[in-house]
Amino acid sequence: MNKNVVIALAVLGILGALFFFYNHYMITMNTETVVINIPDGSTADEISSVLKYGGVVRDSGIFYDLIKLRRADRKLQNGTYYIAPRQTLNGLLKKIVKGDTYRIKITIPEGMTCYHIARKLQEKGVVAYKDFVEEVMRSQAEGYLFPETYFFDIHKSSPALVVKTMTEQFEKMYGPKLQAREKVVGLTRTQVVILASLIEKEARTEIDRGMVSAVFQNRLKKRMYLESCATVQYAIALLFDPSGPWKQRLGIQDTKINSPYNTYKKIGLPPGPICNPGISAIKAALYPAESSAMYFVADSSGTHVYSRDFKEHLKNKREQKRIKRSIEAR
Repeated sequence: MNKNVVIALAVLGILGALFFFYNHYMITMNTETVVINIPDGSTADEISSVLKYGGVVRDSGIFYDLIKLRRADRKLQNGTYYIAPRQTLNGLLKKIVKGDTYRIKITIPEGMTCYHIARKLQEKGVVAYKDFVEEVMRSQAEGYLFPETYFFDIHKSSPALVVKTMTEQFEKMYGPKLQAREKVVGLTRTQVVILASLIEKEARTEIDRGMVSAVFQNRLKKRMYLESCATVQYAIALLFDPSGPWKQRLGIQDTKINSPYNTYKKIGLPPGPICNPGISAIKAALYPAESSAMYFVADSSGTHVYSRDFKEHLKNKREQKRIKRSIEAR
């Protein structure tokens, strides 16, 4: 046999063997996306075994050797990983070193209480309801759980971490410009957040938020009852079902409920926020509309009608009731 042919066949054989080895051992074996959880504190050897028995790598020893070769044994991160099919082991190792874990997307809308947030987090498998609420109460974070879209690793997210993430977002949004307004309106940060939580629940539009803020601040200055229905709704929810829907239609008896949050019976702001307000409500608390209005009543469009004295307020209430009856009669 020609010497060149022998060399060519040998080269092809070596290349074939290398291709087989690479394709068989240096590429993940899963044919579909696999979810792998790497526990906290896992060693390089334990991670290699998890990947083998999870159907990702054929030989745990080869992946272990790769970890050692890359000197990555102290850089490996725990968590839940989504591993796509046919990845290179190098790519897989980089993913684990980077901590590119699977994270659950969760959106917290404006106006949720910590109880509603806790229920949502539990439904998504992030943290337990009871543990989250206890952490919020311990850290006094109600009102500071900033409404935003977050991404959490279900195996890394402790209640403390989730609360810290949300409150840090609040601090980020509540910058120096807003902080400077506290002295202008004569409110502490705590009072701003409490007031903003009321505004969040009472108003829907930007104009309304500014006007509702003005009414509440005008009343605070005159030591009048705020008479916010939202505070009564919150007080009722605390008594019966904190994570459930709030009572929508309130009667006279509801406004007599014995609670420090009932602003029909207690002068001034309630003792704490009744929800976690968004940035628009916070800004409204710090930038109230220039108005001498002292009262407001909801109209049929979802906004409010404002008045400066009680007589005018009663007139507006009668008019809104008439409009409501007219609409219902159609």
